[in-house]
Amino acid sequence: MDTRRPCPVKNFKIAGIPIEQYHICYDRMIPGAYGHMAHVLQRYIAFATGAICPIHRGMWMKDTHELIIGPCSKNPDVSELSEDSTYIEIKDGNVHLTGSGRRGPVYAVFTFLEDFLGWRFFTPSLEVCNPSDGIDIPEGKHVFSPQFIFRQTSWLGGYDSNWAPKRKINAGLAISHNYGGAINYVKGHGCHTFDDFMLKRDYPDHPEYFADINGEDAQGENTPPIEGQEELCLTHPEVLRICTEKVGEWLRSEPNPRLISISQNDNSNGYCRCKNCRAQGTPTDNYLKFVTKIADHYKDEFPDVTFEMLAYHYTQTPPSKGVKVPDNVGARLCLIRVCHAHSFDDPNCHGHMFCGIDPNQKAAANVRGWGKVSKNVSVWDYTTDFAFYMAPQANFEVMRKNCAFHKKAGTRRLFLQGNSDLSGEFGELRCYLASKLLWNPGMKKAEYYRHMDEFLAAYYGRGWRHIRSYINLMEKAAHVEGNHFGFYVPPAGQYSNPKCDSMIPRDDREFMEKGAELWRKALRVTKDSVLRERMERSYLSFRYWTLCATWRERWEEGDEASKTAYERDATEFKDDVISHRVAFAEGLYLPHAFDPTKPPHTWTGRPL
Repeated sequence: MDTRRPCPVKNFKIAGIPIEQYHICYDRMIPGAYGHMAHVLQRYIAFATGAICPIHRGMWMKDTHELIIGPCSKNPDVSELSEDSTYIEIKDGNVHLTGSGRRGPVYAVFTFLEDFLGWRFFTPSLEVCNPSDGIDIPEGKHVFSPQFIFRQTSWLGGYDSNWAPKRKINAGLAISHNYGGAINYVKGHGCHTFDDFMLKRDYPDHPEYFADINGEDAQGENTPPIEGQEELCLTHPEVLRICTEKVGEWLRSEPNPRLISISQNDNSNGYCRCKNCRAQGTPTDNYLKFVTKIADHYKDEFPDVTFEMLAYHYTQTPPSKGVKVPDNVGARLCLIRVCHAHSFDDPNCHGHMFCGIDPNQKAAANVRGWGKVSKNVSVWDYTTDFAFYMAPQANFEVMRKNCAFHKKAGTRRLFLQGNSDLSGEFGELRCYLASKLLWNPGMKKAEYYRHMDEFLAAYYGRGWRHIRSYINLMEKAAHVEGNHFGFYVPPAGQYSNPKCDSMIPRDDREFMEKGAELWRKALRVTKDSVLRERMERSYLSFRYWTLCATWRERWEEGDEASKTAYERDATEFKDDVISHRVAFAEGLYLPHAFDPTKPPHTWTGRPL
């Protein structure tokens, strides 16, 4: 590191003491990431201020002023704090940086760098320190305990094992011991594990092991699941024995397991309707009792493991009154049929049958209901349109409100699923904001948008204010009365109801005209090649919406000149999608079914 370059922070003091008088220390006799974090702290302080604080590995030094990392005799006992809590105290000229568990001290260091020194960890490749003419941190104690003990996002940066600890993401990826490790599902399987335990084709002589999807009193025939996704008969004793043994094998295969998923397969109505299963109550009741038996079998051997079921489709509703949820059993709700135009607790969300969207109050009731009967509620939420990654996602404010809802509802684990590929919209911004919300879901609106503005300014440069105005315009265009959309909705509908089957109605001329003007202004003032690449990549989203919204007018109903111009614009868009290496939809890159003579929402080649 070249510390001869101008440093962004001038005259950095702690309780009136210049940073040059501080040493960094930790107890090398206590196992943990503290030595690594001492060097991390030293490096970021040096880059910000120019001061290189010496590191002492032992606690016998009698330095006057110290930055003390992790559990040791000089730091307070924080064992009563909840997992991942941070403890920062500035007292008597020393800085105590510690916290609970393996990750608490790690997060305390990054919190100190961010909140007190001005560092911002925006993306894995973009870290900046806010300039300052002088900082003097007063004495005081700062303790924070996160609401969510499991914090995961699949927006691309969330999978970077070096960046995730800086953003306090602790799940969904392998994180080094140097950063305190992560909480992950055994075998890495967080859902749909019944087919990992038992496959129908492996038991050709025992069809009774698998779900009777019709049962004795069926009013009609249900559609069988595809091969490999058959559900189990959860009251058959052999099924219980086989699954219990398999769970034991999985748990014993990993050191210190924490979380295992015993979860139904990916189908919407394939549960067993045999006489014994129906006698257990609702499908949720039956499933919960099955998982409870397995959890009870291993509660002594694995007392720290949570045995988790999936609350998905036919098991989203909480169990019937009187059905117990043990402390070592959890439920992971997958909020499938929700509206992304409204927050979960928005009374104005009425859903839309045509779009397959239920009123959000239904999902909210399920989350609250599970929270009342279980202390291990996990939620799998969705923050993108998986069928149309490129579409403008008008859900920034909804993300904030939904995380606040989960905090109030008592959710303990939260996964904000997004686009795990390079984004042609605002994926990097969403990843940063998602990490902020996962750590502090109760943040106020002003703080949330301050984080947004800081990111935009650093990521896009001089033109960022135009992009901020565009985001405001996008949110305004999408959040009109009667508009509902989910995560498989075309960006500008070609069907009967433009206020349902499009995120932003295709006839919104204000969005089209002002949006184009804002992007032109932003690009006009951006000369730096790196900043311009980011901006042009994010601009793809608006260009795609425009192509969707104008296809009928410009191509289907247009004259030859209009058609030619439209095909040129569509082809340029397709070429730019390829050159920027972004994903067009989940698991899909252009060109696939690209045809400028067809509506752009058909370019995925997939049925809606």
